[in-house]
Amino acid sequence: MSTANFARNPEPFPIYAVEEEALAVWVCPDCDAVMTWDGRAWTCPVCERSSDWPGDEGAYRDECAEDYRFEWIGENLAEAVGIPEFYRVSLRSGYYSGAQVLVEVPEDPRELDNEECRYLFDSCRSVTLRRFDAETRRLRGALDSFADSHGFERLGVVGVFSNGSAVYEKVA
Repeated sequence: MSTANFARNPEPFPIYAVEEEALAVWVCPDCDAVMTWDGRAWTCPVCERSSDWPGDEGAYRDECAEDYRFEWIGENLAEAVGIPEFYRVSLRSGYYSGAQVLVEVPEDPRELDNEECRYLFDSCRSVTLRRFDAETRRLRGALDSFADSHGFERLGVVGVFSNGSAVYEKVA
């Protein structure tokens, strides 16, 4: 599994990442049906052919369909999170493979004073912070639901190297 290079989500959001297999589209060599990945093997729903790596048995990857699948997942992500006021949420390709949901905070209201909150968010700092916290909870729930329905795993940062690369582990 791979995440976008040097990209980490702000607290309290884990990194949501998916393996390349979840995005891959393999076509069965026997019946031209799209094979499905169950976490262990690729299986054809029509002829029930199964393989750990279908490319060895004559199946081929449909890269055009993989691009559509990536776009479809991105559209589902946009639909799941709506239009956040404080956050920017996007689907990014992994550094080597797979994909990651990236959450960014362009202007963090916790770092602004009262006048800046009034200028940027049209409310005093205390009201802005309450709206920010409510949106954080709503967005975390929406992203957790999205991750569960699309096969994304939650990763936490274990360590960061001096060049910015990070080591991750699965979290609950």
